[in-house]
Amino acid sequence: MICVMGERDLDWVGDRVVEPIVSSVFTEEERRGLCVSLIWGLELRAGDGGAWEETARRDGTLWWVWVKFKLRPSGEVAQWRLCAAGELDDLDVVRQAAFDLGGWVEDWFCETSVGWGQQRHAQIPSLTEE
Repeated sequence: MICVMGERDLDWVGDRVVEPIVSSVFTEEERRGLCVSLIWGLELRAGDGGAWEETARRDGTLWWVWVKFKLRPSGEVAQWRLCAAGELDDLDVVRQAAFDLGGWVEDWFCETSVGWGQQRHAQIPSLTEE
């Protein structure tokens, strides 16, 4: 099963999940040097013999929502797999994904050149049915 999702879904995740978390950790000035991208992608893992293989969930879903971060001018790059594309309609899964992303952004921030050694706390958005 391959889930077909659209740009509207990525916009929703960006506006309701990613942006509030990033804004709570990075100052406005720090965000000017931060590029955040939301992308659909596959997860790859090293298979037998070193070849890269697509990993699939038990339900066959291959597509994932990835959040990619790039700090300029240092060029530091990081990415986080948010959730499977087919899980975006499950608000409980998205809430947990937001919580996990918030913790990861906190950890990543204090390891970057911008936030080295600083502890910041992510504000996890309260997601409700629309």
